[in-house]
Amino acid sequence: MDPKVKGKTASGWLWVYARPKGGVLFDFQRSRGRAGPDEILRTFSGTNQSDGYALYGAMERDRPGLKRLACWAHARRKSHDALSDELETSV
Repeated sequence: MDPKVKGKTASGWLWVYARPKGGVLFDFQRSRGRAGPDEILRTFSGTNQSDGYALYGAMERDRPGLKRLACWAHARRKSHDALSDELETSV
């Protein structure tokens, strides 16, 4: 609930950061913009596994120490959708 507006809910995004065999950080942001991830990852260099949201590509272009890996679940879903479309058009 949004404490500033009675009876209304707040919109926001929950960014999740994790590392193998490490902790998990949940960061609530009011926006889906770059400010939150830039702040959390400001000193990070390495590999970032994420979905296809364009923000991650922009961060990779701007920060030479950051490399992005795609999410296999999203890749599989897109491949499945493409295959389903192909099967529907060939029948």
